[in-house]
Amino acid sequence: MYRLLKTLLLLPWLAACAPPAWLGGASSEGPPGPLPGSRFDFDWRLSGDRPVAPLQVFDDGRQTWLQFAPGQTVPAIFTEQGGVLRPASYTRHEPYIVVQGKWAALVLRGGALQARADYLGAAGQGALPGVGASTAMPAAASGSGAGRQASPLPMAARPGGSGTASGTGSGAADAKGTPATPAPRDARSTRAALPGAQLATAAPVHTKSYRVGPGDENMRRALGRWATLAGWTFQPEHWAADVDIPLAGSADFAGDFKQSVRELLATTELGERPLQPCFYANRVLRVVPLSEACDRTAARPGAAS
Repeated sequence: MYRLLKTLLLLPWLAACAPPAWLGGASSEGPPGPLPGSRFDFDWRLSGDRPVAPLQVFDDGRQTWLQFAPGQTVPAIFTEQGGVLRPASYTRHEPYIVVQGKWAALVLRGGALQARADYLGAAGQGALPGVGASTAMPAAASGSGAGRQASPLPMAARPGGSGTASGTGSGAADAKGTPATPAPRDARSTRAALPGAQLATAAPVHTKSYRVGPGDENMRRALGRWATLAGWTFQPEHWAADVDIPLAGSADFAGDFKQSVRELLATTELGERPLQPCFYANRVLRVVPLSEACDRTAARPGAAS
């Protein structure tokens, strides 16, 4: 009788020691699998500090999947709604971290480092409630960066982006064939990332729109088609990379020919073979490795003067 009474008295105290259900963080329970016929949406843009950023982000409409590099410490993950950050509830489903719900933006923090994952799809411009939520979430900020993802889905370009004027750090080259300062890169993948369709803010209106998709098969063929539309020359011999880079999604580029080419090639900067464009005065486009000079007459380091 004494033991029974003691057990009954301890039960309320043990229940009080349990953590509250609203706290975010990892759960040991496996996430429910995708519904039959579910389609995965890779229209996400990554930006910020690479050490805390995942390799890729995608969702199935009910859950958001983040893939981190092997051995990479998973940072604190927050959902963003109306400018308010809340710890995300997630589960581990190797090699992925699965966040419950589909959100307009996820924020990843590790100390002073911060990265973002912004949804760029059609729903991202309107309402994106999380699982169990009924209020609409604001669209992701348009100035938070251009998208790059690593294989099988490439990672996103830094804010301020690729495809701007020469010297912005996108690794582009000017009309004389002089490359701009190359952006930092990390060997992650040989597949190219394609940012989702983006809304250009405070940009001039262009009469042409450049689009890439799985129908182009790879970057070289897409650039050849673009060059024909723009009146430029781009033949197979102008592709100086040793491999063709497959396209892992679709994207629209609202800039002119040069800007669109720079934006497309900037998506390779996190891969194993980062590339840059070279634009010449005779309207010839070449694509060369980021470490190679556009001016083929430039003396190589160590060469006799």
